[in-house]
Amino acid sequence: MANVINLVATYGGKLFIVIDEYDSLTNAMAIFYQYASEEENEYLNILRSGGFFRGFFEIVKFGTATSVDKVYITGILPITIADMNSGYNISEWITFNKKYTNMLGFTYPETENLVNEIYKDYDLKTNKTEVLGTLKQYYDGYKFHKKGEHLFNPMMTLYFLKNLIENDEYPDFLIDDNLRIDYRQIAIIFGNNTEGRNEIINEITENKGLNFSSSLNVSFKMNNYKNGDYIIEGLYYSGILTYGNFWSNLKIPNIVTYNMALDYFKEINNFTPTGFQISRIIQTYQAIGDVNNLIENFFEKIIKKFPGDFFKNANESFYHGLLYHVLWNTFTKNIYEVLPEYNFPTGRADIMLKSLHNAVVQHELHDVFEIKQVPKKATESEFELQFEKVKTQAQKHLTGDYENWRAIAVCFRGNKDYKMQVF
Repeated sequence: MANVINLVATYGGKLFIVIDEYDSLTNAMAIFYQYASEEENEYLNILRSGGFFRGFFEIVKFGTATSVDKVYITGILPITIADMNSGYNISEWITFNKKYTNMLGFTYPETENLVNEIYKDYDLKTNKTEVLGTLKQYYDGYKFHKKGEHLFNPMMTLYFLKNLIENDEYPDFLIDDNLRIDYRQIAIIFGNNTEGRNEIINEITENKGLNFSSSLNVSFKMNNYKNGDYIIEGLYYSGILTYGNFWSNLKIPNIVTYNMALDYFKEINNFTPTGFQISRIIQTYQAIGDVNNLIENFFEKIIKKFPGDFFKNANESFYHGLLYHVLWNTFTKNIYEVLPEYNFPTGRADIMLKSLHNAVVQHELHDVFEIKQVPKKATESEFELQFEKVKTQAQKHLTGDYENWRAIAVCFRGNKDYKMQVF
């Protein structure tokens, strides 16, 4: 690199250096060496004076005095630069500069124009208005400046549209697995802060967001991560959270990211059912609509597998978040629609699942789920009281256009037992 810089300088030229995902290697090493001693931690060694990673950036920094005119760097987490200390202290963060935020995704007009162009170029039968609505529901919602526009995830949007062009239908899976961050990278954000981890996971699962007091525009080192000092900031930089409607609020941007978050959180909590186990749970539900069997299997094969003390802090969002996760990962997206926190005319329901119009299915499903919970030590009268409440909640949705739907009311008592009624 030094030779290239000197050669260009000799001829009076200028270099524009672009480094995409500069911290991909260092993030992987940070995870691998997170429990190593300081002397044996190769992540820290390559960032110290004399280390090859720091050495590279010192050469680039040195070159700015001669032929290096501009350097543009993208990455995920702001820890590598911080751990290099003075190795590359000439950079200017533009992450939070409103001028550049629309570089990070597609605005709604851009997405709409893109879809319109595709429908001009291809003879597609899939309803265009529904396509735009689906793209917004699943891939929109990212906001990288307090006053910025909402943006669509560009890779997810193009992944969806590529499948639409090739097959004239939605992709079976509405997320490109190439976009998943290694869950260990999410786990390391929480560090040793178990109490903070559980509190934040519960709040995000329940509210799909949380309030915060950080500027987010902070630089932090690996030791800060180990201590769990910057959990909220780490989730923001990893794309799990984005700016909400208020300056002090962060939110899950869309349904796809919510499902990814549930995926990460269950792995952090050491809950990893296999695809085979999950498919067995919903088998009779999908085939003949047996929702009693669905809830029984969900309780026996998932809820009861958690250790008893886990339910000291679990709230009802844990249950319907987990059930939604099971349904989302099993039902084919171009045949069924599965949505959390669905807005009915009578209010918001925990989960809505329906087979799509004209879809070829074994059994048509039009179900709304309402779920409540009581602590494992709750008395029978407390249990019954909550069950009556959830039954009332479920029944009220069966009116108007939804009067022929099915409403499922479930109340769990920790991982001990449950009550259920179908209307």
